[in-house]
Amino acid sequence: EEPLIVYDRETLKKIVASDKAVAILPEFFGVQDPYFDEQVVSSVPIVDCDDSVVYESYFLCSALTPLTELKKVSISMINEIYDEMIAIVQ
Repeated sequence: EEPLIVYDRETLKKIVASDKAVAILPEFFGVQDPYFDEQVVSSVPIVDCDDSVVYESYFLCSALTPLTELKKVSISMINEIYDEMIAIVQ
């Protein structure tokens, strides 16, 4: 399938809240945000990079359904990719 391309945060969070997608977003996207405040989306931290990164990234998924095995595997794969990227940069 073609990847879903969304050009604004509100639409992206609406799609994630309906459990039709997941996303990777920086943590500040959730500050004073109704989707986070009403707990219809939740964020799972992605591995800490290093001290040079000023924000953390999060795997954003619907808070209304439990994490599926596929989502857990996706988080694990993303963490591995981040680890490899950090190793290359250092």
